Amino acid sequence: MGLRDARWRGKRQTMRMLAAMVGSTLLLSSCNNSCQTLCVRLAKYADECGYPVTQAELTTCIDEQAGSESRDDRATCRQFGDVETLRAQWTCDDMAIYWEDAGTGS
Repeated sequence: MGLRDARWRGKRQTMRMLAAMVGSTLLLSSCNNSCQTLCVRLAKYADECGYPVTQAELTTCIDEQAGSESRDDRATCRQFGDVETLRAQWTCDDMAIYWEDAGTGS
């Protein structure tokens, strides 16, 4: 029974990752600025670190960043435009602090 459960969990995780990739691709194609794109990249990275981001959370982030029209905001978001820079700046431990605090309301 343990092996069966492990297989099922593995399939569920694979399905969730596939759905996230498809959803991210669709959302990324609709992003109009670098801050909206950063929402998608951060969500993917959080998921890799074991902190899944719901579609609603991702949509909220993208909607909130739609107004990131200042040159400084966009420049800051562009600094984290590639995965290597993002990983160098935030570790999974950093993500844990954010997600655990967000989950407890701290």
